[in-house]
Amino acid sequence: RSRVQFASSRIMARGKRQKVDDGGEEHALAVFQEGMVRCVVAAKGAKQPGSVPGFCNAKMRVNRDVSVLAVAAAAMERNEREPGLPLMKCIDAFTSSGILGLRWCVESAVLSGCELAVTMNDLSKDCAALATHNALANLSDEHSLDPKAVEPWGDSNRLVELKIPGTTRGTTHVTVKPAGVALHDQPHDFIHLDPFGSAAPHLDAAVSRAPHLGVVAVTATDTAALWGIYPAVARRHYGAELDVGDNLGDGVNNLGGAAGQARRPPWFRELGVRVLLGAMARAAARHDRGIVPLSCLASDHFVQVCVRV
Repeated sequence: RSRVQFASSRIMARGKRQKVDDGGEEHALAVFQEGMVRCVVAAKGAKQPGSVPGFCNAKMRVNRDVSVLAVAAAAMERNEREPGLPLMKCIDAFTSSGILGLRWCVESAVLSGCELAVTMNDLSKDCAALATHNALANLSDEHSLDPKAVEPWGDSNRLVELKIPGTTRGTTHVTVKPAGVALHDQPHDFIHLDPFGSAAPHLDAAVSRAPHLGVVAVTATDTAALWGIYPAVARRHYGAELDVGDNLGDGVNNLGGAAGQARRPPWFRELGVRVLLGAMARAAARHDRGIVPLSCLASDHFVQVCVRV
């Protein structure tokens, strides 16, 4: 654990984006550096799911940092608990440009000293093409990062297996599947879910297929629901009952807002964590399983929880 803490202080450099390809505003690409990897990503932001293939939000850097350290810590604990186990299988179910999966390959494997089998999955073929290009550029000396060299996804450039440098058996590969299908294909020791918006539709697939003592990390960005601003949405997505009635008298509701109005309470960050953890616990219970929270993080625009199943 001390190795993880020490190394983490060295990989927190601010991400940098350099626009290098102006092939149309909708398809412009940029080279983005984060941690120890450099990736080709979309040069513009995304306003809805799938609108910009390869979208990479620089503001989510801390979310990815925590995930890198979580994979390293989980791998070390797994090896200490039972030495000689097969490769630790990790999946980034919404990989986009592949930046998180590649940071697992480059940083988590080194921090932990453990062998990893990393799956980078996305439903979009354009995202899969970018993830493949970035994997080859970062893990192989024979490929350039040049955005103009990105090839469309097809049979000729599918990344079936690529060895992770500096490891004996570590590998990575890219798949194009719905997240639920990718999760059900095989058990993964570490599952990371970071969809655009609510993570609720994917919780059952994650907790039902995680092996015993597997780790599931979930990031949700629908903070208006998690923080109690829209209680009806929190009830619909996460099964959380957030009472905003006039229960305190004097024209104030029990979430700290004016009577009859929805407003996030002063403890909104803790509320978001509890809502997401509660939804994960209920999802696990539906499959006769349970969860143990390992870490929680609530930032300005997302909530991340990491649990053991």
